[in-house]
Amino acid sequence: MLFLITTKLIWRSYILPISIMKCNLFIYTVLFLVFAACESHPSEEKSENSTFIEITMEQFQSQNMQWGKLQSILMENSIICTGKLIPKKNGVAKIVAPVEGIIKVIHVQNGTQVKKNDVIVEIGGHSLIDLQHEYAASAAKLKQLKSEYIRLKALYKENIKTENEFLMAESNYKANQANYMALKAKLNNMGLSVEDIEKGNYVSTYKLRSPIDGQINNLRATQGQYVSFSNEVAEVQNPNEIQLELKLYDKNFSNIAIGQEVKFKTNDKNESFSMARITRVGKTIDPQSNSFTCYGDIKNKNVENILVNQWVNAEVITSQDSVWGVTQSAIISNGNDDYVLAKSKEENNVIFLEKIKVQIGKTDGSYVELINPPKEKDYIVKGLYNISIE
Repeated sequence: MLFLITTKLIWRSYILPISIMKCNLFIYTVLFLVFAACESHPSEEKSENSTFIEITMEQFQSQNMQWGKLQSILMENSIICTGKLIPKKNGVAKIVAPVEGIIKVIHVQNGTQVKKNDVIVEIGGHSLIDLQHEYAASAAKLKQLKSEYIRLKALYKENIKTENEFLMAESNYKANQANYMALKAKLNNMGLSVEDIEKGNYVSTYKLRSPIDGQINNLRATQGQYVSFSNEVAEVQNPNEIQLELKLYDKNFSNIAIGQEVKFKTNDKNESFSMARITRVGKTIDPQSNSFTCYGDIKNKNVENILVNQWVNAEVITSQDSVWGVTQSAIISNGNDDYVLAKSKEENNVIFLEKIKVQIGKTDGSYVELINPPKEKDYIVKGLYNISIE
């Protein structure tokens, strides 16, 4: 009994205070950790800041970076095809000799720019002399036959000459008149003076002239060369009378219409696009290539860079959509993902950039469509080549 009383006294006087002290120490420890955690809360901002990409203003300026916003861009839906630059019906002319002869003088060479009626070559020879002689003889004979025809016609009316005699005179006159008119037309087409020829003033050469403005191509003339009406002496092509011929697959027929715009260029990567407008659409399918043909008038063409029968790459613009997008230079890629860098804030000469993952839609030249991007932010649209986003 005495032992129990003694034990209680010891517990109350010594062990109990020790337990209370330990309990208080535990409470103090917990409170310290709580306060420490509260005091360390600002470190979350630092952790959050660590997700930003930081660049200095000096970097921004030295690398020629630029800010930009999303833009409303017209994106084109188009059909890609091949085409060819061909002359219109009045854009090319073949030069041939109407009368055979020998080439005496050549006034041009391949590539020479000529105007309508400029002389290409001069041709002479026996055939030219014979033609002038035949015309002069026909003109002289026509005068004689006409006089005879008028005389017999008057005598026939007075019943002095028979009808057969009158009809014979009329027939001879009209036959010679037809021959005379044919020779005269031929000489006029050659540019010769029939009045001078009737007076006996013959020329030794006639001139082949260009029927259109243009450039000399395929010159096949050599001085002293014999040519006939079956020989092509040269070709003149007018670069201002060129049209675009397009070949498209039959599956695209329903998407092509007159008035649609066409962009085209040659294989030269540095060449800018030229524009055309579809004016005719063919209604026949080529069974070998399963394609149809359409034609377009060229709107803005650089005559110096156009070659007749040159192949081009073309896009027929079938529709346009207004989308939100940025320039290609605003996109930075990491693996299979694409990002833009948006301005979050600027402090102490440091710019904090937010990396935003984007989904790219259509592309058109130097612009790309962004699917549902934040529209109110400022993006770096130029100078991203030295920024790492890993």
